[in-house]
Amino acid sequence: MTDVHPVVKLLLARMESHPEEFKRSLDSRWYDTINEITSWGNEADKTAVNEKLRDIRLQEAHEDMMDELCNGDERRRKEEEEREYEQQLIQQMRKQQYQQMAQQQGLTTAQEQYANSVGSFGKPLTAGRHPTMADMENNGVMNALRNMK
Repeated sequence: MTDVHPVVKLLLARMESHPEEFKRSLDSRWYDTINEITSWGNEADKTAVNEKLRDIRLQEAHEDMMDELCNGDERRRKEEEEREYEQQLIQQMRKQQYQQMAQQQGLTTAQEQYANSVGSFGKPLTAGRHPTMADMENNGVMNALRNMK
């Protein structure tokens, strides 16, 4: 390590004491320093940094792999549940918006049920779901609602 620049020696010591600071990340506090060394350092500088980074990055890859093997399925299941919950919330919000719009237009419950089930051209909307604003526009329901005043 005699050919190694003093800044590389400092960086290697930091890598040894705080390897978590050198994990994959472009916003790493040491990214610019490593980039300068790989751009301007001699072969001994580059080799020393790369060898230490290799140890850190392979350890990180090992941790990621073990986490995926142990927790990956459960994590994806939870993510899917969250997506489904968000979709339910969106559907509820759309339903509430429609109901508020219907109330503002003075529609009765029978008229709301009719508008929910059939478009103005007599095409039933998909059973089991509430119409979206696009459904209502496409089926002329919005025009029918506007003209009912």
